[in-house]
Amino acid sequence: MSPSTLLQTEVKKWRVIVFTIVAGLLTLLLLYGGLGDLLLLNGQSGFPSSIHRWHEAQSGTFTALVFGGSLLALLWRPQLKPLVAQFVVLSIALVSLCFATLSGSGFNPIVLAIGAVLIAILVAAYPKPRALLHFGREGSPSYPLLLLTLIAAMLLAPIIARELTWQILGMTAHDVHALNYHWITSVVLALMLILAGVLSSTKGYGWQALGLITGVAYLYLGFAALLLPEYAGSWGTVGGTLGLLAGLSYITITIVEARRRSRIVRGSAVGTLG
Repeated sequence: MSPSTLLQTEVKKWRVIVFTIVAGLLTLLLLYGGLGDLLLLNGQSGFPSSIHRWHEAQSGTFTALVFGGSLLALLWRPQLKPLVAQFVVLSIALVSLCFATLSGSGFNPIVLAIGAVLIAILVAAYPKPRALLHFGREGSPSYPLLLLTLIAAMLLAPIIARELTWQILGMTAHDVHALNYHWITSVVLALMLILAGVLSSTKGYGWQALGLITGVAYLYLGFAALLLPEYAGSWGTVGGTLGLLAGLSYITITIVEARRRSRIVRGSAVGTLG
């Protein structure tokens, strides 16, 4: 059965309700845990002093914008957005693997087990689990989004390599950022943004939501970097400006190509009726 056929088949209403409840509860949990970080409020868990402001902004992006935003997008007609669900599942696997093996504190199987349970719950609850095994497309891939993602990946690669080293070495050196897992959080956030960009460029079902979420995440991080240029790990003024440009580019390209796709679909429908 093709991916398009899987999406067109009727979905039992109770499955949609179950998934909406599961995704809704997870969304509330993520927003509760991440909005304070996103707003750079004092006294947030894992940020013992104001020297962690940039990492606090990254944590809010990681929790509330990327994960929370993706699950929020899935609350409405989730069966039509398998790409977003695939992104969430792949991101949980990525985060679990990185935190379990690359945190500098040794192998942690508990993290892998928690990730596996979350993935199992989301896959089992998804209205069309079989659709998650396919990467069908609404149209031809978006080469502008792919090029933008490749450029972002090249700029983020040195940051990923540097901060991964700081995380591993920092655990033995008792670096406060490493002890609070700030460097590894930065690494997985960068990898998730690259993954989101690649997946949205494939134009799978739900790519528009993923493209917009990616753009909003870059916009926020760019603004935060300009606001916090001297803080540990910050992208600085240049990086913040590039983050803003990346965010605006993702949002603009997504909107333009989504409208073009909509016009093509409407034109095909009119031609068929004619």
